[in-house]
Amino acid sequence: MFKLYLAPFLSILLAVTFTGCVTKEPKLSDTSSTCMVEDVKAPDWVCGNSTMESMITAVGSSSFNNREEFTRQEAVANAHINLSEKIQLHLKDKVSVVIAKQIAHKALPNAKQIRYWRSSREIYVLIALTQNSMSRTVKDLNVTSSL
Repeated sequence: MFKLYLAPFLSILLAVTFTGCVTKEPKLSDTSSTCMVEDVKAPDWVCGNSTMESMITAVGSSSFNNREEFTRQEAVANAHINLSEKIQLHLKDKVSVVIAKQIAHKALPNAKQIRYWRSSREIYVLIALTQNSMSRTVKDLNVTSSL
């Protein structure tokens, strides 16, 4: 008898919990509207012409082959490299190079793919890392500097 009431109750509880966790997608602010790739209009973020409020973003791309998922993963890996360089550049004047590399290395797993676009020859991805995630990483590493 108890199991009969427990299943619907848990279903409702989970539905309410996960519905409450949905957040609004961060708004992409474009700084240009003339991004062309292979003579086709592409999203501005593909050309690196956009920023997101309270996020650090980077674009990665990879030449398309017959295995789309592999190509996407390659593009994400390239975006991670670009994001790491961007983080290190941002921190260059605030901490040592070694500390900046550590922060970038620890923060990268928190970066998420937020956009995807495919041309006829390449796949492009946009990944983002929130400023809060960066701050937590800095705090976890006990870095004492004005970031």
